[in-house]
Amino acid sequence: MNDELIYVKEKINEMEHNNDYVYQLFIVGSVLREGTQSVYDDCDPKEIPIDQSVQDWLLGTTKALLEDVTENYQVLNIREVDEESETIKRYIEINNLNQLYLWTQRINNEQVENDARTLINRDDFKPKVLLAKLEIDDEMKVYFLKIINESVFLKKRKILEVVDRGDYQISQERDKKLFLDDQWDGIIIGNNVLLYNENKILSLFRYYERFRQAADEIVEQIMEKGIVSDDSNFLQFVQSQISLQKKLAKAADYGLERIKRERIEELINTGMINLQLDEQGRIVCTTKEEARLVIDVILDNFVSSLITDDKYRAINKMRIQ
Repeated sequence: MNDELIYVKEKINEMEHNNDYVYQLFIVGSVLREGTQSVYDDCDPKEIPIDQSVQDWLLGTTKALLEDVTENYQVLNIREVDEESETIKRYIEINNLNQLYLWTQRINNEQVENDARTLINRDDFKPKVLLAKLEIDDEMKVYFLKIINESVFLKKRKILEVVDRGDYQISQERDKKLFLDDQWDGIIIGNNVLLYNENKILSLFRYYERFRQAADEIVEQIMEKGIVSDDSNFLQFVQSQISLQKKLAKAADYGLERIKRERIEELINTGMINLQLDEQGRIVCTTKEEARLVIDVILDNFVSSLITDDKYRAINKMRIQ
């Protein structure tokens, strides 16, 4: 994806030089279901008509994002790296964010109305996303993604209006106001989504929920088998760390029923695994690093070489059939 990002940046520079850039701007959100107070249904994207000043704003902000990504980060597939870092941004296949995929498909197929103003001004409308679309070479469609914070999307607000000198009255603005910063959260090129502000995007589309559910089930089995002390903080660490949830979710494929408490106790007592046991022989877990070690125990990541007898913590081992 790095090459594609560089290509898009270069094409936008050309468009700016030739003054032939044309963005389209869309808003997506949800509407309160009739007869309910808290259930919202997603609505289709609506196009926001924009003037030249917004076109220029879109050009400047998207160009700045591309320059930052291509100059300061290496972009890797989310399947290749466990976490982003100060030098790495990750991308994900758009079909993993199904709702986002459906929105872009509707826009690509021109199944979009341009009555965004009517939608925005509905009292029961909850905004989610802005999508800025730019076509390159009449074939490549690039989207820039901004997650909308509801706290800065104001429905109505009271203002003081001057009637006569020294005389004020309170009136209400009827239109909702959309206050924008200059930061975009992601870029969609082809089938991939660059996660510039990763947590905002993955949280909105609930990408991690499947890992949380799987991890909760594994933790319940671990506690039932008496592997970890009831007084430990293992559950709290797992619930608060997405990286631990993703790692622990893999245990569903590792045959948890084959793990023997006696073998774990033996390896801890001999010093191969740097963990402590309570009086009942259960693992004591009080730090995040200990929680990571417990998960390595569950994933059977401690091995002894058949060749050298050296001991290893084998994170990326592959089973030999």
